Amino acid sequence: MKLQREIQAFTLVELVLTLVLLGVLAATAASLFSRPDAMALLTARDQLLATALLAQKQALAHSGSNESTTLTLVQTNSDWRYEVRRGLVLVAERTARRAGGALLLNGAVLANGSTVFNYSTAGALPANQALLFRGEQNYSLCLAASGFAYAASCQP
Repeated sequence: MKLQREIQAFTLVELVLTLVLLGVLAATAASLFSRPDAMALLTARDQLLATALLAQKQALAHSGSNESTTLTLVQTNSDWRYEVRRGLVLVAERTARRAGGALLLNGAVLANGSTVFNYSTAGALPANQALLFRGEQNYSLCLAASGFAYAASCQP
């Protein structure tokens, strides 16, 4: 009796598809890293999103308290700083590079200085706040009246 060994290998089609997929992934990654300013704006938007969600959670967690929860956005020539405060206590602070980008609030370009968003004890804001990080590419962020923040344009 003659025993046959089974040979296991990749087919040519599988190898070609793998190479094509790797090429697409490499091209996508290269475009992100070739424009650091665009990546900086995306990171700034995501940091503000995370900070806004934290502010809402703080407001909801301390709903029985009479201390207010605020999200403060401070803009300088070089960066943005996001602060969450409960009363006078600083709960969290994050900083993001501006990298030549501009920030629009409800369609108006923000000047250097600070903007404060006050959360109610129910974790809500007085009205929708539409933010746009503008640069080579634009990145939208909505602080909804319900207090929830999400990475898209505000819905009416």
